[in-house]
Amino acid sequence: MLYENPGAAHAARSIGAVATLAGTLALLGAVLNLIGVGRLGLDFLHDPGDFDNSLAYITLLGGLLTAAMLTYGAILIFRHDETGRFTVIVTCWVWAAIGVVGLALALVEYSFEYGVEWFAGTGPVAESLFALTGIVGAVTALLDADPIAALAALAPPVLTALAATPRYPSDRAASRSAA
Repeated sequence: MLYENPGAAHAARSIGAVATLAGTLALLGAVLNLIGVGRLGLDFLHDPGDFDNSLAYITLLGGLLTAAMLTYGAILIFRHDETGRFTVIVTCWVWAAIGVVGLALALVEYSFEYGVEWFAGTGPVAESLFALTGIVGAVTALLDADPIAALAALAPPVLTALAATPRYPSDRAASRSAA
């Protein structure tokens, strides 16, 4: 029986279309989070009086952390590491949880009593497009209590998590041929 180096065989194997899609969506989610962080950061630096400082700081840090975790997970996915898939799934479901809370608040028409209203005066299309920008967009949709924006905020993390959920087909095929 010939001994094969499992590391060498592992590097030559392709990751498959589903894993490639999951990694690509994770990188896209990281870019969306960085766009949201950049927009909120610039607006916050320009006029910090319009924002709740503690919520803005937490949202900015959350967006940066989400971008970092999605990038890390995508790199691990492309390196055939199962940990990357789990990292992307958990990160996306945490991101989606904020969108679910925003959707629930929008459906019961809840309005915040202490007057936090980011980017007031924008139209529903602009709010929905901005809701796509990661954690910052999900928090903005939560604060606006707009159901369309909250649904838009749910789309990227849910699609990415669903793409990362199935095990990689190439891994299954390789394990069947090895058995």
